[in-house]
This record gives sequence, structure tokens and C-alpha cells, in this order.
Amino acid sequence: MKRGLAAGWLALLAILACSLLLPSSAGAVRLSYEDSTPCALKSSGKIICWGFDAYDQSDIPPGEFSAVSAGSSTVCARKAGRPRVVCWGNEAFGLVDVPPGKLHSVDVGAWSSCGLRPSGVATCWGDDKFGETDAPGDEFRSVQAGYRFACGLKRNRRLECWGTNDHGQTEPPKKEFQSFSLGYGGHGCGLLGNGKAKCWGRNDEGQATPEDGEFRSVSVGLYHSCGLRRSGKIDCWGYDEYGKTSPPNGRFRAVAAGADSTCGVKESGAVVCWGYNGYDQQDVPNSLD
Repeated sequence: MKRGLAAGWLALLAILACSLLLPSSAGAVRLSYEDSTPCALKSSGKIICWGFDAYDQSDIPPGEFSAVSAGSSTVCARKAGRPRVVCWGNEAFGLVDVPPGKLHSVDVGAWSSCGLRPSGVATCWGDDKFGETDAPGDEFRSVQAGYRFACGLKRNRRLECWGTNDHGQTEPPKKEFQSFSLGYGGHGCGLLGNGKAKCWGRNDEGQATPEDGEFRSVSVGLYHSCGLRRSGKIDCWGYDEYGKTSPPNGRFRAVAAGADSTCGVKESGAVVCWGYNGYDQQDVPNSLD
């Protein structure tokens, strides 16, 4: 975040939850990071969260889980073996009030969250100031919630978005995507069929101008974005305050961009984070490093 804005402001706002699937041999099979609270899902089904904890996000409910999505103040997870989602943390705007019924996936945004029904229909809840919970009735492969907007990847691999459009974030390129990631700062990035990254929306810091070449995955933060190369190398672009776009050397399995820092999973399975450390988000628990 640009210098001069209070660091505490970061802790109260959210960006796109980036939940990344990792090989089962890793200590963490999923890594999710938004603002200042990274969370990891271990192969045992247990979730570990660290960093900013003003809303008790690190107090994980009992049980085993198969997926996790962490916002800056709210965390949601899918129970193992059944399509049931539970949420905890900040209760504002009904963020922890999951709609009844089956949900196969969940993604936590800034002030709203979205999930997919078994039919592929999206359902969203939370604050609806800009229509971000008014999901269309189409069938989707995946859905994500950003800051005051959300997008879904349709069956034909085209993106459809809804909510605020002050930076063109609900007008994605008319391309076919493999996957995508939304950011808190008003932009998104996705992977095309050829592995190249394509971004849209806010671009005042170059956050929507991706590096050339092919990627395995992309993750969008606040004023920066990152991609995992096929070689295992991480490249990031955008605003580099705190060094958040300067990853350590080595080969990685996954990357997740937060607000002012970034986390990745190395080939060894260890989780490492770099960038801003005002909430100890770089202090990865021993069981993950």
C-alpha cells in the first residue's frame, strides 16, 4: 500500500482470497492469503492461520476441512467429506452467516463472500452496497469475490463479473480463461489457454500489466500481482513497497499475493512469506516451515 496510508487500515480491509491447490506431499495442501492473515490447509485436514488476529481468525473450529479461503478479518472453509461451509471471524455484514444448503466451494472477498452450489449456480452473501452479492443465475466452473465486486468463470470459460465498476474490474477481456484471481485494489488477472496472463481493471501501479511468458497460476494482491512460472520461479509485478514483488530465489509450488506481502510454498513444502511484516505474517508456524 502506498506510503502515508495507515498500516492499520490494511488490517480492516480485504482483498481477493487466493486459495491455491498444492501437491498432497506438501505440508500445506492449500494456501490462502488476503490482507494480513495467511491460512494454510494441511494434508491432515487441519487449518493453521497466523498474522492479524483481531477477530480471532486463528481460532479454527474443530473438525477436518477440504478447502479454506481467508479474508483480512473473516475465514471460511469447507468441511471434509461434505459440501458444508463454515465461517468465523468478523461478523459484520453477515459475513459468517453462510446461506443454508450445499456449497462445493467458497471464496471470501472484502465485505462479501461467494460460493458455488452443486448445480454450478453462484450464491453470495454479506454487504451488497454495489450489488456484489447479486450473482447472475448462470452456471459457473468457479467463482471469486474481490473488493466490492465478484466474478465467475462460466462453462464456456468466459468470465462474467458484477458489482462496482469504478476501474473497469467488471469488464474482463472477452477471452477464454483457465483460471483467474481477483484483487482488493480493483483489478483481476487470469490465465489464458496458452498459459499467458491477462489482467484488467485498475493499473496505476502496473499491477494489471503482467510479465511476458507462460505461468502455471496467478494471484492478485492490492497494488501487485504474482505468477508462478512453469519452471517453479515466481515473478511479480506492480507496486514494490516492502519488497512484496521481490520473491526469494528458489523453486515454488504455489504463490499467494496479499495486501503488502506475499507468501509461497517452496518445492520442499515449506511456506515462506516476504514483504510487510507489521502483523507477523512472515512468522510462519513451525509446522509449515
